[in-house]
Amino acid sequence: MVQPTQLWWDEQLDFAEAFDETCAERSKTWPPPIMAELVSVASRTDLVRLCPFISHNVLRFATSPRWYVGEGSVAPAFIALFGNPDGYVVYSGELFGNADAVLDTANAADAAAKAAELLASWPANL
Repeated sequence: MVQPTQLWWDEQLDFAEAFDETCAERSKTWPPPIMAELVSVASRTDLVRLCPFISHNVLRFATSPRWYVGEGSVAPAFIALFGNPDGYVVYSGELFGNADAVLDTANAADAAAKAAELLASWPANL
């Protein structure tokens, strides 16, 4: 049986592939086309229990796909394509608040593993 969040991961992978297509011409854009790899790798970690979403060149996670209307919470960790011109930076904290870079890597699996580690016990009731 497919987990309910797997459908959200599949949709985000489609979005990430479209995002990467817009980044393919490196002379016209700064983010590298590496979002799809990140979403694909992250979907094979414990992060699959959360609802992913792509925002501002960032892979973020929430407890509900309707977090934006107050149903659920956004995770206090995220993986960004900014801060490293060709890789990922994992942050602990809020995107638009206090966030500390905890890992800078070119490896999507390392970035996903670190985010999964940061969110292993978040939220306590999930």
